Amino acid sequence: MSKAVFDSLARSIKEAGGILRGEIKDYESWKVPSRKSRRNSTKVLGVFVGEDDDIVTGKIYNIEILPSKRFLVTDEAGESVICSVNDFLIVSFPPKAERLLRDLVAA
Repeated sequence: MSKAVFDSLARSIKEAGGILRGEIKDYESWKVPSRKSRRNSTKVLGVFVGEDDDIVTGKIYNIEILPSKRFLVTDEAGESVICSVNDFLIVSFPPKAERLLRDLVAA
């Protein structure tokens, strides 16, 4: 790993820590990746980074984006839960990998 990439990653991790500790203001504005397959979709993949007893931190979830700018996910008990956008980190993968992950997450 190059020094520039390492430094960039280190800055990102420090910033994320500051947001989680409340030292840095997080932003509720976000953009869904604009790949062709998502243009008409309100579903994305996201990693849960919040705190909740029924949702696993660090796990990838299928997310439905609601008109209210909230996320709808299915928790470990199979219940639908509405979450803040601040609780998830949206992730994007190549189309083939994303289809595989969606199938795995849905299982």
